[in-house]
Amino acid sequence: MRSLCLAVAAMCGPLWGGTADWALLMQEAEDHGRKQRLVEAEKAYRAADKAAVEAGDVEKQAVARDGLGYILSRQMRLEEAEALYQESTRRLSEINENHPRLGRVLNHLGELRWRQGRLAEALRHCERALRIQEKTIGPVAAETMQTLSNLGGIHLARGQYKAAEHYLEAALAQPAVTDPQFKLGVLANLGSLHQARGRLREAESVLERVRQMAEQQGQGEADVLLPVLNNLASVQAKLGQHDRAELSLARAVERAQASLGPAHPVLAILLFNRAVEQESLGRVEEAETWLRQAEEIQRKTLGTGSPNLARTMDYHARVLDKLGRKSEAKEMRSSARAIAQVHAAEELVVSVQELRLGGQIQ
Repeated sequence: MRSLCLAVAAMCGPLWGGTADWALLMQEAEDHGRKQRLVEAEKAYRAADKAAVEAGDVEKQAVARDGLGYILSRQMRLEEAEALYQESTRRLSEINENHPRLGRVLNHLGELRWRQGRLAEALRHCERALRIQEKTIGPVAAETMQTLSNLGGIHLARGQYKAAEHYLEAALAQPAVTDPQFKLGVLANLGSLHQARGRLREAESVLERVRQMAEQQGQGEADVLLPVLNNLASVQAKLGQHDRAELSLARAVERAQASLGPAHPVLAILLFNRAVEQESLGRVEEAETWLRQAEEIQRKTLGTGSPNLARTMDYHARVLDKLGRKSEAKEMRSSARAIAQVHAAEELVVSVQELRLGGQIQ
């Protein structure tokens, strides 16, 4: 088996007047973001940005646009987020190359590059973020810990397991970090690290522990629980437990549809993985159904030239061959290879949620 931020205070009218108004809008935006109210968060950050522009405060504008970029990235509006991050980085660097907020912006930009599969750039941005954060906010601050976690994940995606373990253990070791979702995310990455090193029983134990904790705490449906179910299924498949893997993926697909909607790139990955398990269990027609759904989502969300779409199409061609649909398989395989050839020299990862998701089962 192959495994591959808060409503603007609109009731009271616009609050553009001064520093206090900007701070209030930023506080509202961040609160909405924590509560997963992304539309309201976007509105509040845009209001804070407008307040900063009207006040002529370049520094506050850069901070507001970083926050707005983070909300847009969570909505998968990556190009818009990238432009905001780059502008914030430039403005804050001009003010002070060690500006305390610059570390946070660079960490966000590093996360974005990771999602885009540009791992070398992601690593460079996060390493610079860490240097600034250690100087300005300290080595045990929560934001510094998030950068350490990201560095661990990026090294894991690059196959640099010793470095990944170093950063992930450092992120997990600080008693001052109490955010349960953050800790679950780091533990999930450690489980993925065990998996990558072939320590399947250890990986299964850690991922199962994270799954139980996430469900008990109601933490991070999209950020933690879905990826953990995905990675747990991958480990179960490698252990030959295909029935259990398919069950884990069925649960993940159901939860993804409920929490992310019917057309999200993460759902496409889960559908792909479920199709792989269905094929392993001899349910080839069901596998073909899931693959068609995954492709439809990827075309809409990632574009017709996406290398992730090419991977799905290539596997779909294999399934079509098994169903005796040879001409369809040949045409699909040809299209997949044409897309893949364009991206052959790029450094790619499978998932658009690669901070957490282990990717497709191949």
